[in-house]
Amino acid sequence: MILEKIMRTLSPSIDHVIVEIEDSNDLTTLKIRDLQGSFEDNFGKFEDQNAKCEKL
Repeated sequence: MILEKIMRTLSPSIDHVIVEIEDSNDLTTLKIRDLQGSFEDNFGKFEDQNAKCEKL
């Protein structure tokens, strides 16, 4: 319940990240620390892809 409230307050520009986290995790057992780790992982992937595109 708390995680859902947190995720609803986030920017719509990262909806794709939220959907991926919801699809790959059980929100009823996910801890806030794990949610933070999931966000960091997803944004790390995004930054890596942007860096590769900038090199081209």
